[in-house]
Amino acid sequence: MGEGKENQLRHDLHEGHAQPRSHDVVLVGGALSNIVCAVILAKRGYKVAIVEKLDRLGGRVGSTQHRGHWIDWGHRDADNGSGDVGHTQLYRGQAEAAAGLDVPVIKNAQGGVDGKDVMYVHHLSGDGSVTVLPMTQMTGGPAEQMEGLMTMFRSVAPEATDPQGGAIEFGRALGLLTSMTEDEAWIRIEERLGDWIRRNVRHPEARRALITFLECATCMPGEEASVGRFALSSKWIYGSPDWIDCPKVGGMQAMIQPWIDELHRLGVEIWTGWKPIEVLTDREEEIHASAALYGRAAGVLAINESNLVQEFHAPIVVCDIDGWRLPEIVDERLLPAEWLERARRTKERQSEILGYVGSFTRLPRIRSTGEVETFSGWQRLVWGEGMNKHYHMSFHWSTLTDPHYAPAGRHQFMICGMRKPRRNFPGIKEAVEASLRYLRNYYLDFDECMEWSRYLWVQAPQDIGWHFAPGVRHGVRIPSISGLYSSAASNEGFGGWVDSEFEIALAAIEEIETDFVRPDGTRDIGPWRSTNMERALREPVGASD
Repeated sequence: MGEGKENQLRHDLHEGHAQPRSHDVVLVGGALSNIVCAVILAKRGYKVAIVEKLDRLGGRVGSTQHRGHWIDWGHRDADNGSGDVGHTQLYRGQAEAAAGLDVPVIKNAQGGVDGKDVMYVHHLSGDGSVTVLPMTQMTGGPAEQMEGLMTMFRSVAPEATDPQGGAIEFGRALGLLTSMTEDEAWIRIEERLGDWIRRNVRHPEARRALITFLECATCMPGEEASVGRFALSSKWIYGSPDWIDCPKVGGMQAMIQPWIDELHRLGVEIWTGWKPIEVLTDREEEIHASAALYGRAAGVLAINESNLVQEFHAPIVVCDIDGWRLPEIVDERLLPAEWLERARRTKERQSEILGYVGSFTRLPRIRSTGEVETFSGWQRLVWGEGMNKHYHMSFHWSTLTDPHYAPAGRHQFMICGMRKPRRNFPGIKEAVEASLRYLRNYYLDFDECMEWSRYLWVQAPQDIGWHFAPGVRHGVRIPSISGLYSSAASNEGFGGWVDSEFEIALAAIEEIETDFVRPDGTRDIGPWRSTNMERALREPVGASD
């Protein structure tokens, strides 16, 4: 973690005078998307620098250490990156291939036996009764798929009085959602799932089960999620992801460490501890006769903790700060009103994470069976009466996914839940304590196994709040400033939570190589970005309402 600091100090020693640094690309912020951009661009011959205000890279993506444990959700002061504690590999594999990286993984890291059980759902009722059921994948032939469907339906609707009829209607509705074409999904980006369910699902128990399922899948109120976003996400929402195997670090830090190591191997300039305060532009009212461009990127201005200034000159600037914050470092008059409106609409969906982290000397035993906990996936808590239950929080034995989360001989436990930002620590404690009261009853020896614990409060912005929300988000390209691109987590995209960091990096690189010839004079543009997505980004805000 200290290598970036050493790199920064080395540059300071070499630069004894107030001289600008010249590069092909300057990346504002050191979250995962910009780290990936830096590695791939450097390998393609670009001279690259990363400028990050913190003393480390990773933003909200990585992990920090506390008493030998790796705690996810990134650095306290980070305001860039996609924070989550899990990932899929739809775009990660493409990024690794583009960078020529061979990253070792722990196969089927999250799930039950052979990764079959995706998660467990704990149903808590007001009378104190509890039902715990696995949610499994629907695989195999027709009989196996029907069995999987019944299991999935029961996992979210154990009180159903017509389980077979409800499951069939539940499966039909899921089929309609997941079989939507890309065109159909983009048309429905603004449509809320609650409205869609009321129109398309006739069976009342299937309707309620689908809402509970959606809340378990998206970690947000199921009726408020976007029809189109859920349909587009169906390629990654199921399945047990692999986990990066990086013995020297744990948690989500393992996701970014191979890329950081590659930055150092390539000799990329890493300026940690330097806060970007302005994107430099050459303002030109009319760059072409027809043009909608109003300026050209010229570099970045940054200051360190002593308020000393460093200039970076470059024709390409990539910013990973959330879109609505871009006016903090770019003259707002140069930014397109439509782009900013999309960014500000995304800000309204931001969330915070509340939870609890504990160190355990051993894994506890489940009271009902007497067996030691072995499930490595997330377990959801849903509370309510009868069929009317809602997602509350989730818990996870982190070291069953990756043993490097904790020191040798210890296990890490985490509770987390999402909510809209508000300053109310007593409310956070009560939500967590309600979960702990249940877990002390669910496990036979929960407190006896615990060594230490802390509440967790990951303040906004967190992209989980907007990931499934209705509305088209902003794009990578800043149309009014040539050479300026956004690699923020608030960008539009298909990918799963952390996987979107790789998707956004690939999109930014594609845009750069569309607009600029490589330093060696070649071009190699692989058009993988969806034409439907690009069409949606060009439409006026709210056009698909």
